[in-house]
Amino acid sequence: KLFTIFFLLFTATAFATHNRAGEITFSHVSGLTYEITVTTYTKDSSPADRPSLGIYWGDSSPLDSIDRVSKILLGNDINQNIYIGQHTYPGPSPTPYLIRIEDPNRNAGIENIPQSVNIVFYLETELLINPFQGVNNSPVLLNPPIDNACVNQIYIHNPGAVDPDGDSLYYTLDVSRAQGGVNVPGYFLPPSSNFLTINNFTGDLIWNTPMTQGEFNIAIRITEYRNGKKIGSILRDMQITVVAGCNPPPIITTVNDTCIIAGDLLNFTVNATGSHPVTLSATGIPFNVTNFATFNQTTAPATITSGVFNWQTDCSNIRNSNYFVSFKATDAGAFNLADYKTTIIRVIGPKVENLTTNVQPNSINLTWDKTICSNASAYKVYRKKGPSGWSPGICETGIPANVGFQLIATINNINDTTFNDDNNGLGLIAGEDFCYRIVTYFPDRSESIASDEICDQLKKDVPIITNVSVNSTSTTIGDMDVEWSKPTEFDTVLFPGPYRYLIYRGRQTNTNLTLIDSTLSINDTTYTDININTKDFQYFYRVDIYNLTNGTRDLIGKSTVASSVYLNLIPSDNQLTLVWNENVPWTNTQHIIYRQNSITLIYDSLDITTANQYIDTGLANGSTYC
Repeated sequence: KLFTIFFLLFTATAFATHNRAGEITFSHVSGLTYEITVTTYTKDSSPADRPSLGIYWGDSSPLDSIDRVSKILLGNDINQNIYIGQHTYPGPSPTPYLIRIEDPNRNAGIENIPQSVNIVFYLETELLINPFQGVNNSPVLLNPPIDNACVNQIYIHNPGAVDPDGDSLYYTLDVSRAQGGVNVPGYFLPPSSNFLTINNFTGDLIWNTPMTQGEFNIAIRITEYRNGKKIGSILRDMQITVVAGCNPPPIITTVNDTCIIAGDLLNFTVNATGSHPVTLSATGIPFNVTNFATFNQTTAPATITSGVFNWQTDCSNIRNSNYFVSFKATDAGAFNLADYKTTIIRVIGPKVENLTTNVQPNSINLTWDKTICSNASAYKVYRKKGPSGWSPGICETGIPANVGFQLIATINNINDTTFNDDNNGLGLIAGEDFCYRIVTYFPDRSESIASDEICDQLKKDVPIITNVSVNSTSTTIGDMDVEWSKPTEFDTVLFPGPYRYLIYRGRQTNTNLTLIDSTLSINDTTYTDININTKDFQYFYRVDIYNLTNGTRDLIGKSTVASSVYLNLIPSDNQLTLVWNENVPWTNTQHIIYRQNSITLIYDSLDITTANQYIDTGLANGSTYC
């Protein structure tokens, strides 16, 4: 009996309260093999120790073990324990593998976890293996959860999560978990005088303010997103010790969000003050890239101190998501209070330089300098009729939809720095201003600053069709009016005249047009096309001008193709949907909808729209409407 009592006491000591915080992370090794790292933070004064931990890999394999590779005393009675193991998964899975550990037990006396000494310490991480998303490595949490809080003083913590793949991270407060991953019974968020919240994008946890001293646990869920889709998450469970009777924590006074063009140097100073001498440090992805940033405290730890951040950026740093750098100020007081400030850094692609135009017959040829970024994948070419009056704002990349530019081409070879804009073979309209910008595109969908805008126009040396209208609707005797303006800027020395227009028509197509007629004078700029089926078909027209000197016939130029507006009706219950299309060299800013009055037979206007469809409602089924 005495032996049994001694054994029970020994077991209780061996599994005594010690777990304070932790998380599980992973990195890809090769194929389906991943390296799993479990990091725990335990109470140094506790006799309990774990040279290894039981772990579930999440693929229905039995409980395994993972060995500790390091144990470091961080201060504040906290040890950091790191366990590393490798596991090969059976294959891709439509749902994440849930890696988890359960370890008895949490330390006693946690204020917001009833009977915490009897609650299993639980951690989990989701690992999604999906060949369509690419290889994934989890974020690494660089800021240990060891900072104390003080009663009636604002507490700030940031996990310092760094994602090596550049995936977007989203932070939320979660609930501490118990055995099996269930919510801890009776768990509640630590009480505050104002609020306890976390910034979803920077990860800054703010407790404003602790009201009572003691030990409190919170859980932070860090979710990874790639191209807008969730690909994994980490649950960090952490303990905050709230003390009383302390001086105010340090304050970082100068950190601002910024953006920088790749290739430029980012340099700024971080200042901090405190009741005790303050030490500054920083974490974030910029410190882990090839052209890594540096942060050095430029003065000895003091109540007023500063540090300098330096980062010589290059094109490899361009990405579609922001960089987050977390600065930490820790004082030398008895409780080592801390402050965090997170700055957002955006590295953007430099604009395309030296965009120029060269006017050709019916087209404009563009040339520009090759991008300095060899990791770019494409150029996007944009066009607008008339100047935009827009200039990119600070940190603004790409071209917003509301400035009127249209994407007309994507060039998927960055060595190809020319583009001939012939309006997809239809030709550009002479006499109009066409304005262009180029944007460099990168594999992760990030875009550069837009190039400077350049505008040019074709000479008005060809006819310009100004109107194509259906005069009458019929299957046999329909007719169509075509009007154009005459060319005014062609070479009259080379082409002295006389002149003739040749008129071409296509039915249901803007290619393979057929010659249908001609006119005898350069001033004869109207034509009526008769005896055609305007009810069932849409027609396309082109007008060419020829020089007829000395009996020869030399082409001076061709107009762009213009079509009639063709209307389709789609009937449904008590309504008609009107859908129309046109292919014209001018811009239709609005459309007026007319419906025939069944009594007066006059067409009355119903509405005005900028779209190419309209729904006429409140109609009588079985009636005819025109």
